[in-house]
Amino acid sequence: MWDMIYGVHWEVDAVNGAVALFLLVSLLAAMNQSRRLSKRIGVLQKELNVMTDCSMGMGDKLILLEAKFRQGGAMAVKKVSEGHHSASV
Repeated sequence: MWDMIYGVHWEVDAVNGAVALFLLVSLLAAMNQSRRLSKRIGVLQKELNVMTDCSMGMGDKLILLEAKFRQGGAMAVKKVSEGHHSASV
């Protein structure tokens, strides 16, 4: 009788362990995605601060924006040439 009870407990513990492992992996993946998004938001905030800086003239802002665009395009080409087919830059 005790063998049957302990066997059931072992199976329940294995299922609970598998569910806990799945939830842990899901949580880590969500945290990683959140970290990537927060970094991207930080970069966008910095770009917005530069673009709204009143001390810069409009021509300077456009030159800076063009340079950032070209840099991003060059980075995308580099990623594709390295074998990373990601649309996000």
